[in-house]
Amino acid sequence: MRPMYQNSPIDPITPDSKDYYLFEMCDVLRELSTCNKRQVGAGLQLTNGMVFEGSNGSKEESCKAKGSEYCTRDKSVGVLEYLTCPSLCAEGEPMLDAYILQQDLKNARLFTTGFPCQRCKDLIIHFEIGEVYFGAYKEGSPRMYEDLYAAEMTSRGIKVFEWVKTEAEYILKELVFNREFETFARNAMITPGDAWLRLIFDERYRKNIRAILEDFKDRIEPVPENFNELNVRAIL
Repeated sequence: MRPMYQNSPIDPITPDSKDYYLFEMCDVLRELSTCNKRQVGAGLQLTNGMVFEGSNGSKEESCKAKGSEYCTRDKSVGVLEYLTCPSLCAEGEPMLDAYILQQDLKNARLFTTGFPCQRCKDLIIHFEIGEVYFGAYKEGSPRMYEDLYAAEMTSRGIKVFEWVKTEAEYILKELVFNREFETFARNAMITPGDAWLRLIFDERYRKNIRAILEDFKDRIEPVPENFNELNVRAIL
């Protein structure tokens, strides 16, 4: 059972709604993605009305153009696999574009066809985004850590909505978690937004962190054959 409450229905977003184009825009931007693994489109609307757009995949060198199997991402380094991919996520691109232009992102609304990854989730918290609207989980249904990511946002006052597109409208459902899970999520360790920003903008720092991760990976010893006989206590 998921650690959440079900909210009362929210009015659907119809073509005559002023926000309808923001959802449609994300679907259009998704088609511009140059990533072979997953195509995502996103838009960010600031409180002053400015709108920034983004899609995932390298803008300089299209991975699609290099073949359907081409991908530089290395999952062996764990959650920091982003270090091995030269492109931004769809959600990260509009946030960073607004940041570079010294815009105020507080209480902005983020729209995306996918669910934010760890890096984008931490940036959403860092920039104090007000609302997040997403279209689909990566695996179709939420994995436990995606519920945790969502609760990390909602526990800080960020509203998170899942949307489903029908032929005529977008159906919204707000994610509302129980107090115990939100408390747990609020106290969970997150990577500060400033750290992600340095990883994104500082190539030398990014290479140094990658080298540290590679060295750590090489030092990990295999599980011994007599593991069950050892007096090993779990770290909890």
